[in-house]
Amino acid sequence: MDQLSDFIILIFWDTQSIKKTTKFYKYFHKKNRDMEFDKLGPADLRNFIKGYFIRKGKTINNSEVAIFIQESGYNSKNEDVRLLDLNSEMDKIAAVAKDKVIKESDIRSIISDNIDTNIFKFLDAMLSRNTEIAIEEFHNLNKLGEPLPLIFHMIIRQVKNLLSYKILSEKDLSRNDIMNKMDVKKFEFEKKILINERNFSKKFLLEFYDELIKADELFKTSSVDEIVILETIIIKYCNNL
Repeated sequence: MDQLSDFIILIFWDTQSIKKTTKFYKYFHKKNRDMEFDKLGPADLRNFIKGYFIRKGKTINNSEVAIFIQESGYNSKNEDVRLLDLNSEMDKIAAVAKDKVIKESDIRSIISDNIDTNIFKFLDAMLSRNTEIAIEEFHNLNKLGEPLPLIFHMIIRQVKNLLSYKILSEKDLSRNDIMNKMDVKKFEFEKKILINERNFSKKFLLEFYDELIKADELFKTSSVDEIVILETIIIKYCNNL
């Protein structure tokens, strides 16, 4: 390959993430022949979206740009959304928008919920003990392809966080100390845990956590219907059963 002519371009296609520790990658990197096409940063992404709509004869405000980015799933770690996908969605939005300025309703009429959006709705419904919404969002996550073990893990994490708060709050600790010991972000601690922890008693959380451990063993050792088991867990959790 060292003897290739300048007019020859070799393209190696891999559907997985490139392993940069391999000799193959290091060979090209050493010769400065590797090029990464990372996702755009926040500022570049906003400018790209605004510029694309302008070329379509439309304008869009920053608040609507933020909604479009969130709903598109471009920044999601769970979805492989590219600029080409954004172009396709913006073409549809520009086509249905009646006014020159893109509205939130134009965006939501085209873009379906992404995994991150549904995870947010699902966990919030669980915290607020809204059984109907929790079950609905659970099925939405399943339809979007979110693995059932990961959904189960999110339930376990939420229960562990609530239980940890209950236990730590009984000690002589400040809220900051509790937050640091729990190793959660300030937003999740203040806006999720503190506001909703009163919906669950320590006794219930301890008993329910034992149920989750038993369910985990059941998933790993038998061929049970995971959807039915998870539905039962969600109903019990939301209804403090």
